[in-house]
Amino acid sequence: MQHKYKDVLTGEVVCVPYGPDEILCSLAIGSCIVVMAYDYRTGIAAMAHIMLPGIAPDKSDNPLRYTCNALDFLIRQLENAKWSRSDTVFTLVGAGNVLIDPNDTICRNNIRSVTDYLAEMQITVKASVLGGFHRKAAYLEAQTGKMSYTCNGGELKMLWPLD
Repeated sequence: MQHKYKDVLTGEVVCVPYGPDEILCSLAIGSCIVVMAYDYRTGIAAMAHIMLPGIAPDKSDNPLRYTCNALDFLIRQLENAKWSRSDTVFTLVGAGNVLIDPNDTICRNNIRSVTDYLAEMQITVKASVLGGFHRKAAYLEAQTGKMSYTCNGGELKMLWPLD
């Protein structure tokens, strides 16, 4: 069976209902963070590709590039789809200092912004692959909820569920 891939680009939030044989993916993740969510009761799959910490400035051309805006939108999409908070798994991938710049703070700021937001919303992150110096890619199978990742285009590794 051939899967249909939906590339979730920087500043995008995608939420798909149960059913489609689709894999949400975000490729070439550097300092960005990808938030994946899967509701095992309803089968709702969602992914947000976040580029910057905090809240978007008033004149932002794409507010969904910012943590608070993207995650607010993601939560609204899940609520509209009648999600079950207690049956939803959240995972995080990204925040790599791919330029290996010792003065770069964007990765730390992105990690803090995303994890603080989720903690404030009382959302538990079940698994994460954050930091380091490699580009990553994230994959979420919409039918099964399997979440996986790669580093530098290498071997696909399972993030959730763990065996």
